[in-house]
Amino acid sequence: LDKPVIYIECPEFFEKTVLGRNQNKETVKNHKYYNAGRDAGILVEDLSDLSEAVKVSIKNPNEHSAKRRDLSDLILYNPGSGAKVATKTIIELLN
Repeated sequence: LDKPVIYIECPEFFEKTVLGRNQNKETVKNHKYYNAGRDAGILVEDLSDLSEAVKVSIKNPNEHSAKRRDLSDLILYNPGSGAKVATKTIIELLN
């Protein structure tokens, strides 16, 4: 939908969860497949900055738009057809 996204820094995810799955923390933190495209929005490291991030996003909704589109192209398969394919698959499974 190309809407502004705000990411909240969760160091525990990269410190504990990722390491618990035998992944390299820095690779996961910096790779779009793993980190939900953190560079395609505003990253808030302290919750006290969240309000300002929301204001910035509302004032500049097109900031990071190109990065969001690139991310969509990278991770979405057959965009715009998800509901149709899901419905078809459910009907096939039920039959």
